[in-house]
Amino acid sequence: MSVPMPAQQPVVVTAAMRMQAEALLKKGKVQLVLHQPFFACIVLKRRISLRDDVPTAYITARGEINVGVAFLCKLTVQQVVFLLAHEAMHYAMLHHIRVGARKPRAANIAMDKVINDILVESRVGESIPEGVYMEGARDYAWEQLYDESDDDGSGEYQPGTGNDDLSSEGVNDVTDQQLEEIKRELIDAVTAGKKAGNTPASIVKLVDSIVHPATPWYQLTERYMLQLVKAGTSWKRPNRRFLPHDLYLPSTDKEPRMGTLVIQSDESGSIDVITTHHWNGHINSIIDKCRPERVIVLHTDTRVAKVEEFEADDYPIEFKSYAGGGTDMTAGFAWCEENGIEPEVFICLTDGETPFGEPQSYPVLWLITTEGIEATHGETIYYEVTE
Repeated sequence: MSVPMPAQQPVVVTAAMRMQAEALLKKGKVQLVLHQPFFACIVLKRRISLRDDVPTAYITARGEINVGVAFLCKLTVQQVVFLLAHEAMHYAMLHHIRVGARKPRAANIAMDKVINDILVESRVGESIPEGVYMEGARDYAWEQLYDESDDDGSGEYQPGTGNDDLSSEGVNDVTDQQLEEIKRELIDAVTAGKKAGNTPASIVKLVDSIVHPATPWYQLTERYMLQLVKAGTSWKRPNRRFLPHDLYLPSTDKEPRMGTLVIQSDESGSIDVITTHHWNGHINSIIDKCRPERVIVLHTDTRVAKVEEFEADDYPIEFKSYAGGGTDMTAGFAWCEENGIEPEVFICLTDGETPFGEPQSYPVLWLITTEGIEATHGETIYYEVTE
C-alpha cells in the first residue's frame, strides 16, 4: 500500500495490539464477502500474515500478503477492506512480472494509482488518505503512468515501507501454470460478482484484458523500432583518432542507437489533447530505448506548419499542437525530400483520414486511431485512446 512512512523508531507490538489486528482482519474479510464478492474471491485465496516488523503492508510474487500489526491497528474496518483488496489486486494484475528494468518505487506508485482508482470507482471499503490517487487512472495501463521522477531517490526500495508494497520474493519462480491459475481466479471472481449483481463494468473490462491480453500499440511500436537500432556507429560524431589523417570515420557508441527519427503529428483538428498526451508519453519511451541521434517533429495539417528538432540532452520532449487545418500527411514526405532528410524511420500519428502517398525509401510506421483504416504502404499499428 502506498503510504509514506516518516523515519521513526520501531513500534513495540503488544499482545493487545495483535488481538485488535486479528479482529480487524476478520471483520475486513467478512465485509468483503458480504459486499464485494469479486474482490473477496481474490483476497480469500491469499495467505495473509500479521507481522510485527512490517511498517505498512506488501504482497509477494507468490500472492502472500504481509501486513504490519501496528499499521493495521490504525485503520477502520472499511480501510482494512480497501487495503486487502489493494494488495490482492497487485497479484491479480500480474504487477510483479511487469516491472522489468523500471525503477521499482516509481513503478509501484504508477500501479497504486491504477488500483486505487479502481477501488474508489468500485466503492470498495474506505480509501486510506495517505495513499496515492489519480482520478481516471483506471482507464490506463500502469505503464502509461510510469514516471521515473516518482522515485525521489530517498533510499533503497524496501517492501512494506510507504510506497513500496511489492516484494520480488518468488518472482523468478512464477510459472505459466501460476499465471493460468491467476486467470482462472479472475474468471471465478467475475462470475461470483455477476451473480451478486455488483461487479462494475470497469472490472469486467480489466479482467478481460488480463485473460485475453492484446499487445498494446506502444509495445508494438517499441518492438518495431528496436529492430531498427544499429550497433553503435555514428557519422554525426566523427572518430577523433582518424581526424589528424583527414579521415572522417564514424565514432563508436557505448550503446546501440538509431540515426534520425522523424515524427509527424497529424494536427488537423481531429487529434485532441488526450491523444497528444498518450503520444507524448509513449514516444518518449521509444526515444529512451532507441536513443536516436536526433528527433525531428513535424506538426502537420495539409502542410508542415512547424518543425522542431531535439537531441539527447533535450529528452524528455513535450509535444504541443501548432497546426489545425485539413489533413494531408504526405506533406511530411515532401518536407523530408526538400530538406534532404533520409530518416532511420518515419512515424506518423494520424486518425487515418488522409492520403498516404507513395512508398518511401525509408521505413514508415503509421499509428492510426481509426480501426479499419490501413495505410497503403509502410506498417500500420492501430491504437485506442482512452480518456
